[in-house]
Amino acid sequence: MKSQMANPKAKVFFRFLYGGLGLIALIAFSPIIIGLIGFFISWKFGCEMNEGGPSPCLILGIDFGEFLAVGSTGAFIIFLTLPAGFVAAGVYTGLLFILNRIFKFTN
Repeated sequence: MKSQMANPKAKVFFRFLYGGLGLIALIAFSPIIIGLIGFFISWKFGCEMNEGGPSPCLILGIDFGEFLAVGSTGAFIIFLTLPAGFVAAGVYTGLLFILNRIFKFTN
């Protein structure tokens, strides 16, 4: 019996499946990643970050308070991107499996 992964079409199919799902997950979780980077930078340089607005944050003589405030409070967008990512992952997976049934990429 031949292994399913020996089929070159199956390798491409699974590469598209996992690559697409990885990209969807990266986009869905990107606001939280950006927010954590903003919080880490503000913590490392002793800046105060809150949802009320930007605070002065001097890093190498440049005020990065506005950028860090937008990045750290932008993490709340995850309430939109995470459900959208779940829906996109379901649609993408369903579409790939329908295409698999039509074109017989795997056995």
